[in-house]
Amino acid sequence: MSKTVLRTKRKFSSIADEIEYVYQKLLHWFYPVRDPAKARRYASRLKRLLQRRKKVRPGIFTEECWSLVCEVEGDYLQAIRHRKNEIRLIRRLHSITSKDQWELVSRFYGYDDLSDRLDLLALLYDGIGQTDRAIKILRESKALCDRHGIPFDGEEILQELLSDPQGNGTRNGRVKSRKH
Repeated sequence: MSKTVLRTKRKFSSIADEIEYVYQKLLHWFYPVRDPAKARRYASRLKRLLQRRKKVRPGIFTEECWSLVCEVEGDYLQAIRHRKNEIRLIRRLHSITSKDQWELVSRFYGYDDLSDRLDLLALLYDGIGQTDRAIKILRESKALCDRHGIPFDGEEILQELLSDPQGNGTRNGRVKSRKH
């Protein structure tokens, strides 16, 4: 992550601007740095912000935020529910996007992003002990990458799950670095 993302910011132009800022901070502390205490602090703040926007229909980014909050809080079942909604919305976006619009859409939610979300979903399933389901989702992600000629980032995780299917969710802390 760049230093500009982590710079402290105290004033925001909108609630959406603050949500994006807190989301970036949460990602930083939860994934690359792995500081659970700081991650929980940002998850709590993000949760409050998301709750203030309950009247807004959940979109892709909102579902991603909720999934991350739930994962940090250890509620993997809710994290899975939100991640599945996020994936469903990305697929829906793909299905209604015209060829003329694809270049713009793919900057934010291309096939590589869909693959990343599938990989994250697989790790959540592994985290609750459903390794067979995690393997199935990772294979789906790999097939998606193969179909669209993009690199499959989940190969190491897939091989680890295949070689040790009784890992009992110990791999969940190894979620790969994320974009955004």
